[in-house]
Amino acid sequence: FVTGNKVVLIDPAIVSDGNAGNTIIRLHEMQVNNEPVDPNDSSLLMQLPWQKNRLFFRFGLLEFEDQEKVLYAYRLGGLNSNWISIGSRNEIQFDALSPGSYTLQIKATAGNGSEYFYQLLFRIDPPWWQTWWFRILAISIIALIVYYLFRLSFFVYKFFIRGQTVV
Repeated sequence: FVTGNKVVLIDPAIVSDGNAGNTIIRLHEMQVNNEPVDPNDSSLLMQLPWQKNRLFFRFGLLEFEDQEKVLYAYRLGGLNSNWISIGSRNEIQFDALSPGSYTLQIKATAGNGSEYFYQLLFRIDPPWWQTWWFRILAISIIALIVYYLFRLSFFVYKFFIRGQTVV
């Protein structure tokens, strides 16, 4: 439809989307390692492998009158706790995120002072050598090596140094 000097296109699938709820901030584009990801399927971000740690988000506030007056800020829970203002820029990119769980919060302040929030959870899994099972396996192998070295040194001491036969 046309409003003032603007043409506004509304996708009926987005408007009728059950996730729309109370938020009017929408994700328009998501990328993981420069590959597009469906912004309506955030479950794809719930377990990213450790190599897929470069994330890009483009979002927008459904504001029909003063889009250029909308100001954005974000914070990434798990990395920082302070709001980072990005002005009217509506995209964020994170490069080389460490493994862990994150909560991306986006705040949009409309021209009339109203604030709107959006939240997205995602997780980057650690590489296999940083997992708990690998650490337990490595400690067990080191303990076995130390045990066998101790046994070997005891055998060498008894047999070669003291000249006794070992039973």
